[in-house]
Amino acid sequence: MHRILVGWNEFPNALKLYDESYIYDIYAAREKIEDFSNEEIFKDLNLKSVEDLGNAFAKHCGNTYLKEFTEVENVIEKSD
Repeated sequence: MHRILVGWNEFPNALKLYDESYIYDIYAAREKIEDFSNEEIFKDLNLKSVEDLGNAFAKHCGNTYLKEFTEVENVIEKSD
């Protein structure tokens, strides 16, 4: 989650280089959502969960947030 917050404004430009991109389930490792609840982005967007962050980040980047691996498989199958 920390990397997303640090790169919030840089990620959209980097992802624009690709025809299509998707944000897949954010792996938070040992990070806890509570550790970031005081961040300005969390307050501004009223983020309460990792899924909220994923959806907001995907939207910010002009992408779709995929929560389930079956959704990733469907995207890959359609691209063949």
